[in-house]
Amino acid sequence: MYIRATSERMTIRDVTVLCRVELAVDAWLELTHMANEDVRKRGRDVAEKQARRG
Repeated sequence: MYIRATSERMTIRDVTVLCRVELAVDAWLELTHMANEDVRKRGRDVAEKQARRG
């Protein structure tokens, strides 16, 4: 994700806030991805256990 300055009048504070928002979004996407991977792994584990039981 890239931040594009829409105005030359942006202050350092504006840029700092935008960077924090970008970091928060990136962190949320990463956590969501990790959670999805965990769910898929659990699903595979359950399927394997069920397959072993017959």
